Amino acid sequence: MLGRILVRQNTTEDIATIRDYQDQTILKTIPRNLSQPYAAQAPRLSHELIDTSNATNRVTGYLNLLAKIGQFNQPDVLSDRYRVASKLGLAGIADGIYTHPRTVNLTAATIAANASIAAAYSQNLIDVGNNWVIPKIKCQGIFGLEYGCRAYRALRGYLGLVQSENLFITNKSDNLTLGATEAFLFTFSGKPPIKSTGFWSLTVYGADQYLVPNELGRYVVGDRSTQLKFEDGGLVYGDGANGTEDGRFQVLLQPADVPPPENWTSNWLPAPAGGGKLLYSVRFYSPAEAFTNGEYVFPTVETIDAIKG
Repeated sequence: MLGRILVRQNTTEDIATIRDYQDQTILKTIPRNLSQPYAAQAPRLSHELIDTSNATNRVTGYLNLLAKIGQFNQPDVLSDRYRVASKLGLAGIADGIYTHPRTVNLTAATIAANASIAAAYSQNLIDVGNNWVIPKIKCQGIFGLEYGCRAYRALRGYLGLVQSENLFITNKSDNLTLGATEAFLFTFSGKPPIKSTGFWSLTVYGADQYLVPNELGRYVVGDRSTQLKFEDGGLVYGDGANGTEDGRFQVLLQPADVPPPENWTSNWLPAPAGGGKLLYSVRFYSPAEAFTNGEYVFPTVETIDAIKG
């Protein structure tokens, strides 16, 4: 379970308000209200239940865990439950126990499964231009019969929200490494079209998947970035911005130890010092239809020489 609270302005007052919200947020256990009172209930979540440390290998540990809890997480599509249970039975899972079928080579089966998962996801992507792809609606949030898509998302993080709430965009380039004197330059054709209830952000993470330490204390650029500027120098967002103005603006993803000239500071998102591996994530919450109907031109991403001050 992952909860996010939007911080509109990174001020002492706003942070204090958010922390007050956090202090008042609790997780409470309530009695189950079963529509089928005699249905089997999942066992209480515990370390003992999910512990696979005694398994002979990772795959066997996973299958043992699946045998114990899979029956309590049935397919959403009722008509597909028998078929799935039959396939699991052939794989050695029945009555809460996993038994390795003698004719099954787990190494080969794992390779085949991973290949089918990757293929299932790649076949459900839509090219939206400028090297970006988005998943089809059926491959995000509510998966139905798309087990390959669901497995792909689960292997890489949380299953995510439906597309009307959050748009996943992925760059087809596998270049996620910056040289010590290189930068990624994002060029936006205009403000991302989000609804009044939404927000967008571009965040960078280091090889350790944590936010990148930097002297600016800047870890994200988006619609809450009150210093972000258009190419003509006007503010994109914030109290000093012209709300009706729109146009091109750029974001410079450059190592934290290579500061750009002052005219770039407002649009600089510091990357790991010294370069190296990184991960960037572009998020659009409450996206408008312009994202998926072809109206919006997605940003370009270029690898350039670092812009030095």
